[in-house]
Amino acid sequence: MKFAGPELVWLLSFALATLLVRRNRPPTEAGSDRLQKIGSWLTTLTALLSFVPGFWAPRWLILRALLAGAVGVPLVSFRILSGINYRDSRNSGLLGTLFYFLLFGCLALGAGLIAALVTFGASSLL
Repeated sequence: MKFAGPELVWLLSFALATLLVRRNRPPTEAGSDRLQKIGSWLTTLTALLSFVPGFWAPRWLILRALLAGAVGVPLVSFRILSGINYRDSRNSGLLGTLFYFLLFGCLALGAGLIAALVTFGASSLL
């Protein structure tokens, strides 16, 4: 059960993102809208879920959750973004969507870290 940590959570999230992107092939407007709505939720929920194993595993897992999130948030965001294609001028706004996904994922990582620090205390992480 050593591998049931934050990396596994992000790997499953990336697999889910890949599945969602494949469902939107060829890209349709409705599918692209759905991906755009799901993207921020997926990065946010995965970032929060990556801290869950830290509540029953060693406390240093919280640091692994931060590192996995630092890699996972951009990867999942880029994966979701790769499936969005409106075939018109709305594609120019996808850079803003990327920052939106990254912002929500990073805010959730920060909230998870704060919750872990409050729960365990900063000294127990070392």
